[in-house]
Amino acid sequence: MVAVLAVVTIVVSGCGSKTNGGGFAPAGGGSPTSTTSGPTPTTSSSAASSAASQSALPTPSTMTTAQLKRSVLDAYKAYMAAYERAYEINSTSELSQYAVDPILGRVTKDIQADAAKHVIWRFHNVLNPRLQGWSTDQALVVVLDCVQNLGWYKYSLATGAKIGSKNLGNSYYQTHVKYVQGVWKIADVKVAGRC
Repeated sequence: MVAVLAVVTIVVSGCGSKTNGGGFAPAGGGSPTSTTSGPTPTTSSSAASSAASQSALPTPSTMTTAQLKRSVLDAYKAYMAAYERAYEINSTSELSQYAVDPILGRVTKDIQADAAKHVIWRFHNVLNPRLQGWSTDQALVVVLDCVQNLGWYKYSLATGAKIGSKNLGNSYYQTHVKYVQGVWKIADVKVAGRC
């Protein structure tokens, strides 16, 4: 097994934040919105452009540090945008372009449980990632991020009513990104510790 450089151990805690409110149309005509400022807001279009940019990657062992950083962080941001969308539509079909097991299986199970309850979650995370370390062959990279969560809002698919919310605040995300068949994919994410 390939050794990974410096892994931090973080204690779980959190603090709350709020977003601007918004509406929800079960037929798909509207969605809650939030105005954010921060280092790296994610969007579905950024996920699509990042996926396109991954198509012709050199092998990690031949990448310069700048190429490694750029390609891994693009993949991480694309995953985070697809992650938000997966909870919004109760489907991991798009997420599977950016993730592999074990994280893909865990998120899929969680979203299937939401679908069975006829609810969706809408939220937004503001990102500020950096590379924490990588394996000798650079095929496994660890990304550390202080993610600012602007709140999770639960909606009923039957009525469109907001039926719950939770605020996760700012947390450390430690993400393992693997080079899989020519592209970077998220393999695991650990969330812990207030940042």
